[in-house]
Amino acid sequence: MNTNKLIYIADPLCGWCYAVAPIIKTLAASPDLPNIKLLHRGLFTGQMTRWMSRSFSDYVMEADQRIQELSGQTFSQAYRDNLFYRNHLIFDSWPTAKATQIIRRYDESKVLPFFEAMQRARFIDGKVITDASVLCQLAESIGLQADQFHKNFHYDPDIDKEARDEQRKAIALMNQVVVNGVPCLLLQQGDHIMRIHHEPFLNNPQGLVEQLLDITD
Repeated sequence: MNTNKLIYIADPLCGWCYAVAPIIKTLAASPDLPNIKLLHRGLFTGQMTRWMSRSFSDYVMEADQRIQELSGQTFSQAYRDNLFYRNHLIFDSWPTAKATQIIRRYDESKVLPFFEAMQRARFIDGKVITDASVLCQLAESIGLQADQFHKNFHYDPDIDKEARDEQRKAIALMNQVVVNGVPCLLLQQGDHIMRIHHEPFLNNPQGLVEQLLDITD
């Protein structure tokens, strides 16, 4: 029995996670690789939340330019126009972490497509994915009823607990392989967990597929 597992730890607000989106999509589409288990890191929560001030917007813009140069992933004009230099907009991962748990309850197989939908909404459509109404629309797009999402998001305290538990699990796994940031791709083989270095494959996702096939064979 094959016990290999791929674990992807990420945050949809993270530009570097957007950089590896083609890699994750390619891995997920490979029938000979294990299914990908996505864990929401909840990176920008608590003391890590930020307002989209001029200084923080400048910082993110600079990082995005570097991401685009290295990965080829493009950031739309709508993203730049709508989400930067807006002092009233908060950079907070928690709404997306809660939404991810709602989708996980609904259908585990929809978690990764939902995560990808959040990334497209932010980096391509320029939508505010910290807004519950936007998240609700994205949940509807993969089959969840709006009233069910609204009920879980606003009135179910267990959703917060489940999101916090997942955040703790993600942090524990990252600590185990001594990784501080996301994206973080891990391969679990039985009780052994190893980090998969995705960086050399930013422009060659199929190369990582071939490497993983060699490892998991």
